[in-house]
Amino acid sequence: MKYHKIPNLFKLDPKTHKFTKEFCSNEVRDLQNCSWVFKDKMDWTNIRIYWNGYTISWKWRTDKSKIPEELNLWLEENLKEELFEECFWDKEVVLYWEWVWGKINRWAYKFPEKFVLFDILIGMFFLIPEHTEEIAKKLWIEHIEIPLIWNIDAWITYVQQNNLVEWLVWTPLYWYKYRNWKRIIVKIKNKALNDF
Repeated sequence: MKYHKIPNLFKLDPKTHKFTKEFCSNEVRDLQNCSWVFKDKMDWTNIRIYWNGYTISWKWRTDKSKIPEELNLWLEENLKEELFEECFWDKEVVLYWEWVWGKINRWAYKFPEKFVLFDILIGMFFLIPEHTEEIAKKLWIEHIEIPLIWNIDAWITYVQQNNLVEWLVWTPLYWYKYRNWKRIIVKIKNKALNDF
């Protein structure tokens, strides 16, 4: 399963094409004072790791994309079926990783080449950040650290006062869903918050 699209935190003004202060949905509005966790959203390369209860397989950002040979070798050497079986048993699981490499977009800074786990889908449900972190440790793989936990207003103030990456992603600390069973998750551009 390809990683889903993430809606913007606020709605766009169709005339100015700038973000308004109206939340993207009533559900996000109602949860604004709850605890939210934020992650960096960078233009890294997405990799999907599949566990079908018996074997491990993987795909690049699209099903037809060809995985570079060096990456393929790394995955073969470092993904251990016994660890996946210990963590997930016979459940069907998708782990979403980012391959962090070189320069990010037009940003001047660089990162060492590495793999970072940022999400886990088990059946129909994505794990909350705390559980994703626990599984990453069991699999001996790097993960996005859980940072401070605040409500949306506090996060907006923090972003406005600090020089962060271009895009940010927020999820409630605990699992909330829309009526169609999709989880609640939003993104926002750093610059958009600074323009408020």
